[in-house]
Amino acid sequence: MVPTENPVPIDIRTSSEFSDRIWGLSVYYQLGLLADVTNYLNQLIPQTEEEFDFVISQAIYISYMQQGNNFVLSNSDSTLLYNSGFKTYPLSAYSRSLYYILTKNIIYPNIPRHESEPRARIDTYNLSADFSLFPNPSTNEVSIFIKDIDQIKEVVIYNSYGEISFRFVPVNLESRVNIFNFNTGLYFVKFNLNNRVEKVFKLVKL
Repeated sequence: MVPTENPVPIDIRTSSEFSDRIWGLSVYYQLGLLADVTNYLNQLIPQTEEEFDFVISQAIYISYMQQGNNFVLSNSDSTLLYNSGFKTYPLSAYSRSLYYILTKNIIYPNIPRHESEPRARIDTYNLSADFSLFPNPSTNEVSIFIKDIDQIKEVVIYNSYGEISFRFVPVNLESRVNIFNFNTGLYFVKFNLNNRVEKVFKLVKL
């Protein structure tokens, strides 16, 4: 019998692999420790679109678990979940499941059949030509560029708890926001437009 080497154990708390670290969430979920789930989620630093979408879906799910019957899915969060669930990444299944739980509607992802390569599709949550954030991720300061400030009513930055970290009314095409004192984690930058349309983008504080 050929001896086999014992696998090296992985510490999911310190592993640099995102796929390893998200396993820690299930432990806290099973124990019902939602505050620890939130803290753990804030420590995850997503680097890809798939990882960004996963963190967003989990932040929405935590709010749902905490608020129970009082939870109301906002239009912006519903759109975020739908667009995330429509993608074909493996982690997108979380968004599809949560979207069904909250809306009772099924998302049928655009999974190509009999093709060697997936079809390209437009990601509606890339920053548009009208808005941009730079640098992102950031440690100290982020510049927010707005092509037409007349269409903006207000810019609000939320943390993953849904709490307002900063808000302002832009008066220049470029606004610099100091985020040095923000906790490390994922934030959401919401542009409230005069026509009541909302645009939400992601910001990572390192």
